[in-house]
Amino acid sequence: MWFEQEFVEQIRSSVSILDVAGGYVALKKRGVNHIGLCPFHREKTPSFNVNEGKQIFKCFGCGEGGDVFSFISRIEGLDFSESVEWAAQRAGIALPIGGPSVQETSRRRKFLELMAWADHFFRKQLEQSLTTQEYLKNREISKLTIEAFGVGFAQPGNHLLRELEKAGFSRRDALICGLVKEGKGGELYDNFRNRVMFPIRDLTGATIAFGGRVLGDGIPKYLNSPDTPLYKKSKNLYGLWLSRDSIRHSDFAILVEGYFDCIVPYQFGFTNVVASLGTSLTSDQARMIRRYSSRVVINYDADRAGIAAAMRAVETLIKEDFQINILQLPAEIDPDTFLRDEGSEAYADRLRESKKALDFILAQLLKDQKDLNSPRAKREIVDGILPFLVTIPDKIERSEQISRIASRIQLEPDLLIQEMRRLSGRKRAQSLTLNPPALMRPTASELNLLAMALDPEKQAFLDEFEIDLMQGLVTEPIFVEITELKKRNSKISVLYLRDRLQDPALKDLLESVAIRTSEFAISDEDIRASIQALRRKQVERLIQQIQGQIQKADSAGVECENLTDLLTRKAALRRQLELDLD
Repeated sequence: MWFEQEFVEQIRSSVSILDVAGGYVALKKRGVNHIGLCPFHREKTPSFNVNEGKQIFKCFGCGEGGDVFSFISRIEGLDFSESVEWAAQRAGIALPIGGPSVQETSRRRKFLELMAWADHFFRKQLEQSLTTQEYLKNREISKLTIEAFGVGFAQPGNHLLRELEKAGFSRRDALICGLVKEGKGGELYDNFRNRVMFPIRDLTGATIAFGGRVLGDGIPKYLNSPDTPLYKKSKNLYGLWLSRDSIRHSDFAILVEGYFDCIVPYQFGFTNVVASLGTSLTSDQARMIRRYSSRVVINYDADRAGIAAAMRAVETLIKEDFQINILQLPAEIDPDTFLRDEGSEAYADRLRESKKALDFILAQLLKDQKDLNSPRAKREIVDGILPFLVTIPDKIERSEQISRIASRIQLEPDLLIQEMRRLSGRKRAQSLTLNPPALMRPTASELNLLAMALDPEKQAFLDEFEIDLMQGLVTEPIFVEITELKKRNSKISVLYLRDRLQDPALKDLLESVAIRTSEFAISDEDIRASIQALRRKQVERLIQQIQGQIQKADSAGVECENLTDLLTRKAALRRQLELDLD
């Protein structure tokens, strides 16, 4: 959804970032800022800062920062438009009617209303199906759990198709949302029939898709909604709308495969559980978990397919810098069955005994070998473990894992390192070629002038400031935007500047300066000294440029008059520089 900038600013000025962040983080006032433990990464010493006056937050531990919409987006897992809607609802401000987004908004709202109706329809069907209620009772699913997860039932036949038009919904919309399917002859029929229904909800609790488990021996055993305008399978996790707070508080997530494997642990008190919807875990799904914790315990089925899926999930999670353990239950036993048979204490013991991911993978590779001392066996083990080692982003962690694994298979660590370089060398070479150099550190003078530009009481100094002074420096793009805002007589603030910058590194720099300089006012003397220092730097750059021209003219045998002119200009600049230094 698209909003006019004026409306976005109205919402931003109506919602206090201190109030919003304070709902998730215990904040204490320190000077003009408020600080607390960052909700986006694990830390013992508070590095999360909120500045109410500038309406921004910044964590100096993990680097997260931004305005109130950035915070809402990050903590709630919403996109920008959804964050604006969330904040508008909190402020009691109605969303605008009219404008280019009306059609899109109306379409999405219509689909959500249809899915909410279908959710209610399936739950009503469950109330009328004694067979399904008995099935759930036999699986020891309590009424409270059924209510919490909104479990329902889809009858055999086309009951939903017949009822949806009576409720004012169109068949076409039902087809788009995956509730009905089209046969070869063009006829429509219910997609979900004779199935226990599990609504899949987004982080706001809105139903966006369904999963269905067949009653009896039908095929397929589980059926999921297709991708729709509301739902992308690779970007959602089942149960996260219920478990995210528990994941944040316990600081780890239990990752399972299926609906019952999620519901039953939740019922037994393991409320930090999510399911990957029966698909290979994607990077988008991993990043959704990362919003709440960087620790995951994978508890997939213990059969060959489950082990393979767990190993794929490990590779995905390692790339996102997770700490990963594997909980492996006895063969042919899933979390649902184990908990109902053995109870919560036995499952808690298994959680505590879960293995580090690479230990688990190495154990699987060792188990497949008959002679662990043979060169062939070691080669197969190394080839199997290397793809996981090379994806570990932290160098210290990677070094420790190399030492441990080399010791287990009786190899020199240097040999493993050589194999890693061979495997990743080509990718690393491409990265070095394609990626731009890291952002240089700004000078003290740049930081002082940026602090000046962000302080309304000091912005008069911008009249003494020439944008050419910043040419080629790290902060040049920021000062270009500052100059543009000044020309338009627009407000110069962190929020306005942040919205105009594209480079994440520059946004990070801007936020950091804004937070750090909130504690003190920069003096007029520091500002003038910084402007003077940058003018000297500008003269030094000009001298270097002229020196290059002199060398080029000399080597090319250019006429003496041109060479003399260059030498004269260089001497004049040197005198100017010496006068500035006096």
